[in-house]
Amino acid sequence: MDRSTSGLLLLTNDVGWIHPLTHASYHSSQRFEVTIRGNLKVEAVDALREGKLRHRVTKEFLPAIAVYVSEINQRDQTWLLDLIVEDQPAAVIFDVIEAWGCEFLSSRRTEYGPIKLKGLKRGEWKELTPNEIQSLKISCKKKGKETIKALEPKESSLGVDARTPSTSRGFLNRRPQNKN
Repeated sequence: MDRSTSGLLLLTNDVGWIHPLTHASYHSSQRFEVTIRGNLKVEAVDALREGKLRHRVTKEFLPAIAVYVSEINQRDQTWLLDLIVEDQPAAVIFDVIEAWGCEFLSSRRTEYGPIKLKGLKRGEWKELTPNEIQSLKISCKKKGKETIKALEPKESSLGVDARTPSTSRGFLNRRPQNKN
């Protein structure tokens, strides 16, 4: 994530989990609220949805991304967008905004796979429940393959992964604001 991005962060000290959560060869889905400024055309939004938007520099097609316009402020030409990025690094959002010829203002990650940023205020955090951790691990799949063996939930006497409480730490909400 970029320094002007806030929202959901996953923290873990389970190193076997980091690669499947972040590498492009694994399926992942992230949802962002993105604010931009500029003269955005409906045709450009449709082109992104259909995978027909070209990168401004390389002229290659950008991946199709689900995008929904949540709010438009016509007075200052700002747009609040809801983007769902599948199997791509989040940085693709900057390529999209550049291809549209718009200015990036901010972004906030609201979902990472099955984990949603709900009910937490800026600066608050919580530990993931065993069910949330299991859902997240199950959602990490190698593209075109079944669930990764190393991430499959393991049975213990409690019925959940015995490593879960000590190695998987919840998530943080947005960065606290500077109080200068």
